Amino acid sequence: MQKARRKNNNVAEFKRPGRLSKADWLSASMRILDAEGVGSLTLENLTQRLGVTQGSFYWHFKSHPQFLRELMAKWTQDDTYVVGQALADIELPPLEMLREALRLIIQPGRATRDMNFRHLAAVHPFLRDELRKVDQYRYKLIEGLFRQLGLRGKRLRMRTHAFVVLHSLEDGLSEPMSKEERLALLEERLALFVD
Repeated sequence: MQKARRKNNNVAEFKRPGRLSKADWLSASMRILDAEGVGSLTLENLTQRLGVTQGSFYWHFKSHPQFLRELMAKWTQDDTYVVGQALADIELPPLEMLREALRLIIQPGRATRDMNFRHLAAVHPFLRDELRKVDQYRYKLIEGLFRQLGLRGKRLRMRTHAFVVLHSLEDGLSEPMSKEERLALLEERLALFVD
């Protein structure tokens, strides 16, 4: 069941003084996706929110497909590679490493963004290869953590798959939770996946 999204008509919220950078366009697009979903990510909506003309968009992006590729690259970096790098930068026992992975993954908005980018890839086939790379990276990362905990074979594959799918789709399929509620679920989830 899709969560109802409330349209944010506060145009000034996105406006910035001076010339917009490519990063400004991408950040505003991510905020719109987070707040309102894929349907609100239109060039008309973006230019209105940012208080600029479409020429500004085309100054930074040659085409709509290029814009979507760069937006997906930002999501990939911010919501996938950043988590992997954070885990690579620490040394913890395997169970603590999985706990830290969960803590990083369950940040509010991450799974909602996953649903939005999966939707974009379904509508725009040229994004599917990047989505596959994200999924492969996540599977490899989580599989490595489960392998360190001693899982092998079918159990390893099943738990890795269940873990990645749950955390990719959760926000779109469950009731909104506070950060505290999400963190309270952490230990229950660890028990479910590790037993």
